[in-house]
Amino acid sequence: MKKRADILLEKTFLRFFGLFGIKPDSPKAEALIQLVKFCAVGVLNTAVNYAVYALMVLAGVYYIAGSLIAFIVSTANAYFWNDRFVFKSSGRRWRGILKTYCSYALTGIFLYNALLYLLVDICGISELLSPLLVLVVTIPCNFLLNKFWTFRKK
Repeated sequence: MKKRADILLEKTFLRFFGLFGIKPDSPKAEALIQLVKFCAVGVLNTAVNYAVYALMVLAGVYYIAGSLIAFIVSTANAYFWNDRFVFKSSGRRWRGILKTYCSYALTGIFLYNALLYLLVDICGISELLSPLLVLVVTIPCNFLLNKFWTFRKK
């Protein structure tokens, strides 16, 4: 059953999408609402990730180690909100958690840290600015992995 906040959010966005000729009950409208929710969770999760990362770096922790700690915290946060708010999965939660960690491992550990290393050590960009630049690549990858693998409808 949908919560009041979900209904209000969906009605608001359906009205907005209607301005562009998208019908409220169309698959396109549902996908757009899902994308908007994913972006909202992404903003929250990015703040969590960056806050943990920045605290680690400012505390003198090596930036890659800080990134790994932030990854663990933010991936748990992302799974919780994506599971309950964006994709509303039902079924075995442990599979979703495992898939989330696997998909985020691909973008959150390997791709994110490779790009972070490239920006910090090769390009000389600040340790505190580089994570924000890396998001341009990792956010779209995370959405696609979550939509089509972690939380796909069977």
